[in-house]
Amino acid sequence: MTYPAIMPAITLDFLNSRQLDPRIIFSRSTEATYLNPDTGLITTADANQARFEEEGLLLEETRTNLFDQSQDVGTWSSPVWTNTNNVAISPDGTQNAGSVVPDVGITTQSTGRSVTISTTGDYTCSVFAKTKGLTEFKLRNSSESAFPRADFSLTGDGTASTTDGTASIEKYPNGWYRCIFTSNVATTGTFNWQVGTSEGAAASDGVNGFYVWNMQVEEGSFVTSPIPTNGTPGGGTRSTDVVVVEGDNFSSWYNQSEGTIVVKYGTPTRATGKVTRIISFADSSSDTMSVGSGILYGTHQ
Repeated sequence: MTYPAIMPAITLDFLNSRQLDPRIIFSRSTEATYLNPDTGLITTADANQARFEEEGLLLEETRTNLFDQSQDVGTWSSPVWTNTNNVAISPDGTQNAGSVVPDVGITTQSTGRSVTISTTGDYTCSVFAKTKGLTEFKLRNSSESAFPRADFSLTGDGTASTTDGTASIEKYPNGWYRCIFTSNVATTGTFNWQVGTSEGAAASDGVNGFYVWNMQVEEGSFVTSPIPTNGTPGGGTRSTDVVVVEGDNFSSWYNQSEGTIVVKYGTPTRATGKVTRIISFADSSSDTMSVGSGILYGTHQ
């Protein structure tokens, strides 16, 4: 970016500093996860702790993971799959990933849990998956009789395809992929959200399968950071990230008569839908600047 001869009154460079300016008030009432740029691991941030990914400051809206057992695959139901907890190192660096293995000859059945949908619209299902002998993976739900589904290949950079919405795949270290499937749910009710395989019967030998971690179902047209649940009724919620500059910290540099603000931002790599308000100024009675969802690289006045 080319700067003018007159230096900005304020520069908030989240990309390079990876820290908050002391004039900023940051809040979030819950824990939240992020991809740690130093370790490459999914890391948990405490409540009111800002999250910095490789692209900058991560800001997200409130989301709820409706899948109430995101990691306990032992609670996932299927009479023809064997599910085992804590058998592999997950993307957060601990041995809390489970394995799901189809019985001999199984090609159509899947394993998962039921989720209650109270509002129609787009829902995004995601899960971290890694090959345990099988590479052709799928996500599906029972919101329609045809079982909307997305197919993923867990090799190389990964591939994703669907005719029932949108699908994408993200490659992570140590053989992990995040598989993402967004579809429209046109009716309310309780539906099954499941993982499965699209390989032939010959591949299902009762030994090979997949490792999985953090199954997530959230209302919205794009995926957000992982929200672990541990049997929480109705799922677990991550609250909104709020960034505010107010009072003297705002009025000391803000020119009410004239000025220009330049914001360089981007949606998270995983986001395929719209991002809500990035930055706003309140009226003179509030003397407040606030920042909305997205990833902020730097903000200049």
